[in-house]
Amino acid sequence: MVQTSPYNYRMSFRSPALRQTLLIAVITLIAYGLLLPLTGFYWDDWPFAWIAKFLGPAEFIPAFMPFRPFLGPIFYFTTSLIPPVPLYWQIFALVIRVFIGAAAWWMFQQILPRSKTLAYLAALLMLVFPGYSQHWVAYTHINQELIPFIFYLLSFGYTFKALRTQKGTDTVIALLLQICGAFPTEYFFGIEGIRFLFLLSFFQGSLPERFVKAIKIWLPYLLIWILNAAWLYYYYNFGPYNSYEVAAAQSPNLLFFLTQALDALWKAGFYIWIQILPLTFTSLPAPASLLTLGLVAVSFALLTPTLLRSAQDESRDFTFGISMIFIGAIGILLGRLPSLAAGLPLTLQTSYDRFMVSIMPGGTLFVLGLVELLARTPARGSLP
Repeated sequence: MVQTSPYNYRMSFRSPALRQTLLIAVITLIAYGLLLPLTGFYWDDWPFAWIAKFLGPAEFIPAFMPFRPFLGPIFYFTTSLIPPVPLYWQIFALVIRVFIGAAAWWMFQQILPRSKTLAYLAALLMLVFPGYSQHWVAYTHINQELIPFIFYLLSFGYTFKALRTQKGTDTVIALLLQICGAFPTEYFFGIEGIRFLFLLSFFQGSLPERFVKAIKIWLPYLLIWILNAAWLYYYYNFGPYNSYEVAAAQSPNLLFFLTQALDALWKAGFYIWIQILPLTFTSLPAPASLLTLGLVAVSFALLTPTLLRSAQDESRDFTFGISMIFIGAIGILLGRLPSLAAGLPLTLQTSYDRFMVSIMPGGTLFVLGLVELLARTPARGSLP
């Protein structure tokens, strides 16, 4: 048996990866955990908690069969582990948030292996993504959105890991994770297109050459996406869930979709990142508002130098920021696609901002691309 000295433990504790992981946990606690003892069950949490307590976790399988049949197993698994106690689920929500931050960090590391600082900053922005305010509805949204979202982030990461390792097992894992992320809920139908855009920017050569290479890699994911689309077509026309009709098929109003697209770009690309200021100013001088402004100021002071150093990385040229803005903008629109097709609004600080969860990757890339352009002058170098 190999003996590990206390010195090795100290060295591992000092490792940058461990410190960065602990920072993700600390930020999660500060952002979502300060009011933990005062939070409880909300909205759909109550009927789900009732089912778990009085009918048992196994009841979620038949209960979801007419609605989202692939979502039932997720509810069954989590409710078998965690009793229907509000505090337990709010603590679990913090754990899930840490997993989202870690999964996003790992994903961006695979996509941008030569831009480690940028990958970490992207993960932190996704961790505290301010457009999504449904964290407190833990029982519902952990199962309905956040766990499938983690699956999708890991699927993206394994796609690019497979490109470097050339291992078929990594591709198989990516495909299985795509299925686990796409089929339980329709929320993430649109973001599959981001994988293709990432692939398009990953390869070198002329645009036609990169397009052909990207299509070859993306083809199995595209087939699963088409299969998911066929399932959703059947799903939206079956049983009780037919109440969500596809708006695009009912009244194809191009002006409406254009205004909704611009609305999504404005909210996810710009307004959500500053919305804390008007929300806080309305409640001054309440202690919570003063504390919030203080945390904003401290966070800005700590992160700005890192953002500027990352933007001045000479391994990236001026076009990198433009490509990030482009992928981010398309990612925002793709993330908005499912709720827009269902005719549902994207209103902030309401239950409808749950649709922001699928916009997180696009919104994060968009704002980082803006930072890149604002903080740098045209420089030499190549795309990472």
